[in-house]
Order: sequence, then C-alpha cells, then structure tokens
Amino acid sequence: MRRAITIVVATTTLFSVSPSVPTAYAENMPLPAPSLSPFEQYRIDRENYFAAMRQITNNFKVACDAANSNYLTSIASAKSKDQKRAARLARESAITQAAIEFENARNELGPMPAEPQRVAKSPSKNKVKSR
Repeated sequence: MRRAITIVVATTTLFSVSPSVPTAYAENMPLPAPSLSPFEQYRIDRENYFAAMRQITNNFKVACDAANSNYLTSIASAKSKDQKRAARLARESAITQAAIEFENARNELGPMPAEPQRVAKSPSKNKVKSR
C-alpha cells in the first residue's frame, strides 16, 4: 500500500501550485495578480481533493478485494480448522492493514478545502412609501 501513499503524494504535488523561477529572481519580481477568484480556486481545490479521495478509496477497495479473493482461494483448499483459521486471520490482518493505510493516506491528504467567505452585502436604504 506504499503505492497508495506514493500516488497521493504525487497527486498533491502535481496539483499544488509552486513557482518555477529561482527564489532570488522571484524576490525581485512583483507577484502577478491572481487570475482566479477565490471561489474558482476553491472549486479547483475541491475537485482535486475529491479526486485524491477517490484514488485513496479505490486503493482501499482493491486491497480489500484482494484480501477476500485470497481468503476464498485459501478456504477452498483448506482441509483442517487450523488452515481455515489461518486464512481468516490472514484476511482480517490484510483488511486491517488496508484500513490503517487508508487512514494514514487520508490524514496525509489533509482536510477538505474550506469555502471562502462570501462578501456581505451592504445594507440598503429602507424604501418606505409615503402616502
């Protein structure tokens, strides 16, 4: 499951924005105005977060399916109770390991991006009709 962690790290580094110019040059240059509004950036960050979560969840599902498949083949060839117990324990430990890796990858991904605050509208004048 180190592959899952590697995929998450690669995904986050792929989608993270970092300047590609040297720092000495970047210090002398003024930063350009952001081209995306906060809500557009939030939408992009949210899509990237959900894509990474889908990948993490898919890796967990694949690991559980593999554990169950190995269990079924082991049970089919098991003759004694000890062999059946060993197959069951192997499946449980594989699923537990997959769950631990899922939680670690999810914690490494971090929290879901927070939606930016909406700008409050200024109070308008009350329109009172005079009769």
